[in-house]
Amino acid sequence: MQSDAFSHYIRKRLHALGLTQGELAERANLSRQTVVKLLSGEVRDPHVATVRSLAIALSVSPVHLFQLLIGRNLIELPVREGALHHGDHSSFVADRTIVNGTIVAPGSRFNKQWEIQNTGRTSWANRSLMCVSLAEAGETTEKRCNFLKPDENQIPIPLTLPGGLVRLSVWMTAPTVPCECVSTWKMVDGAGRLCFPLLNGLTCAVYVVAT
Repeated sequence: MQSDAFSHYIRKRLHALGLTQGELAERANLSRQTVVKLLSGEVRDPHVATVRSLAIALSVSPVHLFQLLIGRNLIELPVREGALHHGDHSSFVADRTIVNGTIVAPGSRFNKQWEIQNTGRTSWANRSLMCVSLAEAGETTEKRCNFLKPDENQIPIPLTLPGGLVRLSVWMTAPTVPCECVSTWKMVDGAGRLCFPLLNGLTCAVYVVAT
């Protein structure tokens, strides 16, 4: 029963976060009675806003909660042709550091962290996050200066089971001149193939401003 999977997952997340049902209700701005009914299966068709509030309170992707509720992968159809591996999907959860639009000083070095969730039905093994927005050797000096320079161009992704969360981190150095720049990263498998060619990928977008 999908309501059982839904409530089991929420209880597992509560345990991982060290929260009670009452604390979850407070975080999600819901009544305790609503949370109890959701976890007991008494409420089987909650409002979209309720599920979204729960997801934010639990720091997970709302997509995964909806999948558990209705018993099918809502996002599989539109991305079926785009995913390299059958039943595979990734959802962005949050920028844990350096949210897009952050102002940084010229030449500054900072640590960027993304959190994503495996919202598909296959485990992530032998995968990594690869930078796909590096400056090319033939580009002009003016264009090349508008790129963030990562310490490494590929970040290993630990084994992540379906429903699992993972935080990915990379150190970057900003250009030495004021500009707006975006670094884009995409998941690749062990053979270096893009896992989700049609998805936009993860980004780090900053404004380099002289102090």
